[in-house]
Amino acid sequence: MLRSLRIFRPLNLIFLVALQWSTFYFLNFDIQPAPIWLPELVILISSTVLLAAMGYLINDWYDVQADEVNKPRKVFIRHWTDRQVLITFLLGNVLAIAGGWYLGQRWGVMFTGIAVLLWLYSIKAKHLPFAGNLIISWFGALSVYIVFDVFQFQSKSFVVFFAVLSAAFTLLRELAKDIEDIPGDAKAGYSTFPVLVGFERARTLLLSLTVFIGVMYTIFQYNWIAPIFDGKLLLIFVAYQLICILLPILVLIIRIFSARSYRDMTAISRLFKYVMATGMLSMLFF
Repeated sequence: MLRSLRIFRPLNLIFLVALQWSTFYFLNFDIQPAPIWLPELVILISSTVLLAAMGYLINDWYDVQADEVNKPRKVFIRHWTDRQVLITFLLGNVLAIAGGWYLGQRWGVMFTGIAVLLWLYSIKAKHLPFAGNLIISWFGALSVYIVFDVFQFQSKSFVVFFAVLSAAFTLLRELAKDIEDIPGDAKAGYSTFPVLVGFERARTLLLSLTVFIGVMYTIFQYNWIAPIFDGKLLLIFVAYQLICILLPILVLIIRIFSARSYRDMTAISRLFKYVMATGMLSMLFF
């Protein structure tokens, strides 16, 4: 039973909870001392987590053929019946959308759209070049920005920065995963960008995007973020950036440059997840 629940990517969901909670409490400069869990924040996070979990569920349901090749030991959906998948998917989305409507009509409509979009992603968009990658990247950005959108605090520029950062690293990781999954995706008849252009060209694009995003991140941090700190906090912040983010990005660039097999992309994808986590957690300095 517990093994079958891994279909929901519990570590990813825990990270999503931490990300939205941190966005509210560390990027909200207007907040007064408040309870750790505000009711509206709990509803927002719960609804977002439900949408993400249902997205994982329906994605794996439609992706069995490719996953049997790409990751045969992690096809947890085989422990589910079609009826169980359908009921869970509908119930989870209804609860998530209800949470959105509780927060307001705008977010009720938005959550309904997200649920539909994640379903369309699973049945069609993820099989097309870049379409699925961009949808998931948008969802990564929205996971951060929606906290500002609901609570309307003043530090919008910082929220936008972290939302863009989330989108950028999500896009890189999704591209790395698509390269890793070329064998199964090709067998299933998918038309992802790596399947269409091959391993080498897709790897070259991933390398170029990683270098570009790494350089842009460094420029923004040096010119815009770092100047708001001083003294010992500045030294700690710079050390954190160098050791936990910029050095791993450099390692990523080297690993991508030297990658020669699909298996190499597995480690690269995991390292992207680490950089995404440390990048997002840097908001704790605020």
